[in-house]
Amino acid sequence: TRDGRTFTPRVRVSPAGHSVAHPQIAIGPAGERAVFWEEIIGGRNRVFLSHRYDEGGFGPPEPLSELISGTYAMPVFAGGALVVAWTEGGAEDSHIVVRRISAR
Repeated sequence: TRDGRTFTPRVRVSPAGHSVAHPQIAIGPAGERAVFWEEIIGGRNRVFLSHRYDEGGFGPPEPLSELISGTYAMPVFAGGALVVAWTEGGAEDSHIVVRRISAR
């Protein structure tokens, strides 16, 4: 919203036709913005990130996870960087992954 009462038009962040879920938004103290989501690719959940630029558009999706990920990537801004955590692996080797990503 720009006026506190109405929303701006919707913007597609993930590629059209992809199976996405669990979007999360992070907004930093200096106005940094990013969106995270999970996407099912080849039967595997993966975590993706897209930065919002001052010009108003989102950057290209960046894959963060390489393995099967669990649900709910949790992003926060800390010390001028994005910090995001999610679970990765199957039932036998599940673990928590934490990544620090430079804010843009």
